[in-house]
Amino acid sequence: MFDERYPPQVRVVAIGCQVKEVLRDPKNSKWLDFSIELCGGTHLKNSTEAKQFVILSEESISGGVRRIIAATGRGAELATDNANTLREDFAEAKELPDGKELSKACAQLSSTLANAKISVLVKHELQKELDELNKRDIKYKKTLSKQLQDK
Repeated sequence: MFDERYPPQVRVVAIGCQVKEVLRDPKNSKWLDFSIELCGGTHLKNSTEAKQFVILSEESISGGVRRIIAATGRGAELATDNANTLREDFAEAKELPDGKELSKACAQLSSTLANAKISVLVKHELQKELDELNKRDIKYKKTLSKQLQDK
């Protein structure tokens, strides 16, 4: 936010209080109890115009300041479609036998997931699934290595 440039006039979004009240007494410490933010995004007259809303990322950019990147409309539909495709890929990988195919699938899914434009919640869910697949792959490799050493 601090490295971004805003025009001379910006919209302010306040949750739990009225912006007009804040402007009447801007130094009042009670405003610290509310979320009052500069609006740096898309303006809609009604949220139904967005059709669909998907949070693609969320991060801390400084103390007490968080940023989300989201998609609406067609972008949100694409993110949902991408997530569904990835879910199918993960389901197929879970069915693979231990061995080279699973190792290859884990590497491919890791790369795909890292670059996927999908909901942050789905990405988190799929990362857990990938962690389980990787654990399974590592366990198989350890067992195989032990068997080779025992020969």
